[in-house]
Amino acid sequence: MSMSVWALVALLSLYSGCALGDDRLCPAPELTYSFDEVVQLVDHEDIEYHYGQLLNDTHDLNQLLMAVQEQHEEVAEQVPETCLEMAIEAHHFLGELHRIGVDAHTTHNLHMLLGSWLHHSVYFQTLAAHDTAKEITEPAEPLHTHIKETYGSLEHLHETIANTALSHFGYGFVWFALDIRHSSLVVENLHGNHLPMFGHLQPILVLDMWEHAYYQRFQNKKDEYVAAWWESINWAEVRKNYIDAMKRSEQWHEDVAENTPEDQTGGEEVWYD
Repeated sequence: MSMSVWALVALLSLYSGCALGDDRLCPAPELTYSFDEVVQLVDHEDIEYHYGQLLNDTHDLNQLLMAVQEQHEEVAEQVPETCLEMAIEAHHFLGELHRIGVDAHTTHNLHMLLGSWLHHSVYFQTLAAHDTAKEITEPAEPLHTHIKETYGSLEHLHETIANTALSHFGYGFVWFALDIRHSSLVVENLHGNHLPMFGHLQPILVLDMWEHAYYQRFQNKKDEYVAAWWESINWAEVRKNYIDAMKRSEQWHEDVAENTPEDQTGGEEVWYD
């Protein structure tokens, strides 16, 4: 049975009673396909290398988190419950680390490693074996209706993501994400391994636009790569990520309501940066 990246993270990265940096804190995603089953998108050797880089970055991330805790005992009080939350709320989390004395070089490296972990985890988790992708060509409800309400059709979402990817300068990622403030779907262009400034976006589908993801197979024909990627999406996994993001959105609104004074309800939005 396949498992969404968020369910996997929740299962493996709960760390109650464990030292920060435990391997369960930031796990690499377990794949629901073999490397040979996605040959329509990438050669076996290339995806094996690509996934191996994610394993290396995940190891380095956990090692760096452990080293930071050894130097600053207060770090344990700042760590979110899961690596997913740590990555989504990276700017707030890293700002708190800087406040307690963690140097800028270390927080920068943590930002880059958290970005690599989140981008690649969703990218790999939402790819499908060729047969699976041919069988399920669109998301089930309620995501399908939300896409149609936002973009008019699944085809228009495809065009939006493709146009965003093809206009991407340099390297980075394209997110199809939920803005938890408004429970709205958005397409976001991100450069390098950088993460969004605020923790309002939760990715449910990610397209990798680094050259190592496509160049060996497609060279400069990025349009063909994007088309092949679209035909390789595991929509069942994307839907699971969407459901988890919607739950986080509901919780965010409950927290806002609880922390908004009665005389301010309906007034200025409360921000959690």
